[in-house]
Amino acid sequence: MRAIMLAVVSVILLLVSVPFMLTGSSGPADRPANGSEQLALGGPVLGGPAPACGPVSHIDMKWIVDKIRSSYVRCAAEWPAGGERMTNYIRAALEGFRPQSREANVKFINGILYGITDDPHFKIEVDAPPIKYDNREHMESTQGGLRYATVGDTLELRISLFYRLDMVRPYYDKFIDYLRRTEPARLTIDLRGNPGGDMEAAKYLLRVLLEPDTYLFTERERRGDAVDTIEHRSAPGPDGYVYRGPVHLLIDGTTFSASELMTVPLIWSSEGREPRATVEGTERTRGGPSGAIRVPVPDSDGYTLHVPIMEFDYKGMSWFGGIEPRAARDVHSA
Repeated sequence: MRAIMLAVVSVILLLVSVPFMLTGSSGPADRPANGSEQLALGGPVLGGPAPACGPVSHIDMKWIVDKIRSSYVRCAAEWPAGGERMTNYIRAALEGFRPQSREANVKFINGILYGITDDPHFKIEVDAPPIKYDNREHMESTQGGLRYATVGDTLELRISLFYRLDMVRPYYDKFIDYLRRTEPARLTIDLRGNPGGDMEAAKYLLRVLLEPDTYLFTERERRGDAVDTIEHRSAPGPDGYVYRGPVHLLIDGTTFSASELMTVPLIWSSEGREPRATVEGTERTRGGPSGAIRVPVPDSDGYTLHVPIMEFDYKGMSWFGGIEPRAARDVHSA
């Protein structure tokens, strides 16, 4: 009888252990480096690559780190916080990389980059889609990304994308001419769903909404190991024209990049002036005060690396994490 009971217990233990033998233990000894540890840098909970759901896709991590070191604005020797420190930080964080599927590789690398920088521009992707703001045919099909109409005494303008200024200027000039001729009692600008595009296009419209020489934002751009600081200010409008009626902005969680560069100087204030516009929205913008280059990763499975080479702020205040759709901010500075 004792022998039979031992045999039954052995069978039960075997059945219980089979799933762990098939799937692998999740114990500490089997976790990859950085596997399920949180990188406490203000970003999301970060983990190692998820189990491969496709063929293993290899990627040259040394090339990735070297490209970041030579291009990322915060890795420049002259960056205030120290470029070498940032390079070493990123290199150490990516040491836990283990090649998995393309999707798992992207998830792991982007988790690391976003966790360190909070910058949605800083990323890697596969089969990157073409850049729309550089596409003339797409631009023409959307009438320059502008839709506007007068409703009552309000001119409602929706901007879906900031196309490259040298292509879109005629559409902007046509809108500005309409604004001058109608001189509406108020202007509503809808930037919801606008993923950004060309900074110069955003500045082109700001010149008829702000007085000449109004502070817009500060740019820090990497040039070699140096960082150039450029203060952007509004240019005069055509024939000196400025629309001085009330302006109201609509933003949401997809308002991003160049559309945020248009938002900030309208709803934040400095140099003793009042905020130019009111703002409305149900959530923060996406938070991307930077500009990135796109670089295909050589000898890879369709990867493209996006590296920020410039960052923006407003009198020292950044908007990584997004712009709050609430009362305008007053920035006290000389």
